Amino acid sequence: MNLKITGCCLCGEIKFEYHGKMGNTGYCHCADCRKVSGSAFLVIARLDAKDLSIVSNLKPKRYSKIADSGREIIREFCPNCGSHLFGYSPELPEYVWIKAGSFDDPNVVEPTSQGWTDSKVSWADIPSDIVSFVKGKESAN
Repeated sequence: MNLKITGCCLCGEIKFEYHGKMGNTGYCHCADCRKVSGSAFLVIARLDAKDLSIVSNLKPKRYSKIADSGREIIREFCPNCGSHLFGYSPELPEYVWIKAGSFDDPNVVEPTSQGWTDSKVSWADIPSDIVSFVKGKESAN
């Protein structure tokens, strides 16, 4: 099924649209993805690069690095707010990996796998009985 997915960076200066099929989605626990996300893991969706359009005037900045897999990974992020948005592999130019948190509707993502689990941090599982707040801690008052 073809979807229309929209999204943007934190400041809203880079906006994108995707018209196509949802590819594989999953959690990545590698050290690079933890650093990019600033969290325990990253949730990414693999989409067809030809169906992605940047619909804003500001274009992402690029950073290239050799990943633990030995492959070059090109990451694109907003030069204003720093939000990481897209990832590319020159070995797989037909795909783009998009950070799921950048989607306007993140519920379009249903992760089906996880990778680099040998790098998974021990505290990544959130216990169901932990103190929880519907919004911020202030919502408890």
